[in-house]
Amino acid sequence: MKLLFIRHADPDYVHDSLTEEGFAEAKALGKYLSKQKIDYVYCSPLGRAKDTMQAYLNEVNEKAPPHEIKEWLHEFKVLVPHGANRVAWDFLPEALEEVDSKIYSRDEWLEKDNPWANEPKMKAYVEETIKEFDALLEKHGYKREGSHYVCSKSNVDVIAFFCHFGIEAFLLSHLMNCSPVSLWQHTIATPSSVTTVYTEERREGHVLFRVAAFGETAHLALANMEPAFSGRFSETIEDPRRHD
Repeated sequence: MKLLFIRHADPDYVHDSLTEEGFAEAKALGKYLSKQKIDYVYCSPLGRAKDTMQAYLNEVNEKAPPHEIKEWLHEFKVLVPHGANRVAWDFLPEALEEVDSKIYSRDEWLEKDNPWANEPKMKAYVEETIKEFDALLEKHGYKREGSHYVCSKSNVDVIAFFCHFGIEAFLLSHLMNCSPVSLWQHTIATPSSVTTVYTEERREGHVLFRVAAFGETAHLALANMEPAFSGRFSETIEDPRRHD
């Protein structure tokens, strides 16, 4: 089985939709994905993700696979009370130095005295999101057991998730058995990018998920477009686009 994690195209956050550039990105993405096998589609309830998904559905028309809105694919919801409330994937480097290195541990990132643990809603939200995600994977044949998955019958279905960077990084960290902080703080999936994950069954019935490609933007290259800047910070201080 393959999972495609697709970040929404360039966002218009004010109107929870896409910018003009974003709609062009989504159209290029839709054309690209229409030539690929996709068996199931799940989407965030937010407008920018739904608009991106719709561009794909417009391309496949009556051949569209089953598609559903899933509330838990909403952008990662809980703010982190560290200094000022911040989204979980946006910390200054010096702020990370101020907290315990346990934030990079799969089993300890939510422990007491770390900023991610100081929000009382965080643990319950994390547990419920993982529960929903694993329930969906089990529906498609793969059940979580410890740090891997087991399947009663292997399949080659392709599932596409239209969502957001924060939740994408969090779900990937669950599949990869690592702290989400590592992915939140040290990677970026640019708007409309596609991350591909596939099952690896080296012994019958026992499965790991492996990331084959992260944040691909081949559809933009084919359309002679550059990835949008949203979600990134300036490469150097001389670049005025975004520092903090």
